[in-house]
Amino acid sequence: MPITVTWHDEQERILLEIFEGEWGLDDYMQMVDTAASLLSQKDHEVDIVVDFSNSKVVPREIVTGARYAEKRVPHNQGTVIFVNAGALISTYVGISKRLGFKASSRLENASSMDEAIQKLNKLK
Repeated sequence: MPITVTWHDEQERILLEIFEGEWGLDDYMQMVDTAASLLSQKDHEVDIVVDFSNSKVVPREIVTGARYAEKRVPHNQGTVIFVNAGALISTYVGISKRLGFKASSRLENASSMDEAIQKLNKLK
């Protein structure tokens, strides 16, 4: 699968979504469902780090995917940090914020996994 979802820490407070190579809308929607299911099993807030370091291609249907994800944001989703998101994803983040998507209210960008974790630590 071109998108992997896994826990970053033993306390299961940070979820990693790792995008590799080419991925499509179906892959994205499956990842959204998997992440929502994992978060729904937790009583505490869960932050998400989305790593695009090994994926440079974004499908054309990304807006459809964003709408799909918007309808499935778990109540305990915390900050979401995009790592090496690239211009298209960064543009999408800006548009999502202007449209008032609840999923975009706590979005950040980082240039590395270390920077993402440091940002999360500063926010806590």
